[in-house]
Amino acid sequence: MRMGLSCGTKAIIPPGVIKINCDGAVFEQGNEMGVGIIARNEAGVCVAWSSNRIPKPGEGELAEAPAVRHGLEVALQYGWPSIIIESDCANLVSKLKSLQSGFLIVGPIVSDSLYFASKFRPCSFCYVSRLCNAVAHALAKSAIASLDGSSNMPAWIANLVLADISTL
Repeated sequence: MRMGLSCGTKAIIPPGVIKINCDGAVFEQGNEMGVGIIARNEAGVCVAWSSNRIPKPGEGELAEAPAVRHGLEVALQYGWPSIIIESDCANLVSKLKSLQSGFLIVGPIVSDSLYFASKFRPCSFCYVSRLCNAVAHALAKSAIASLDGSSNMPAWIANLVLADISTL
């Protein structure tokens, strides 16, 4: 059984484990992209979130890999000992699960992520559909400026989180 929340059903997340959904979005204009993460505890309560613009490394998994790395960085900052990282990029999740980092351009970002992941006991990587990653995706797409969980959650994010929780 996979630890974490899946769309439409509630799976068991052990106490003390934080589930972090991560997503990246490439903007059509400019040389930046957005990364978004939302972290939840075993009750589904949002304990942290982030929406940032970063330099654009590329498309596809090149856009998703920095989002996962950012989620791991946030988890380290908060000092969470056990985490689940969820992404809607199946190729990236597969590479992270197989502990492979030596491939093309995304390799250094995956290497960083695997290093950060080694700091947690345990750290699981899970693929989820875009539907299950909707809040992180919205945060990545709307990364107008850097926002993080240290400030009050804007109403539009709170509404997304509430709508997402109601489907569990």
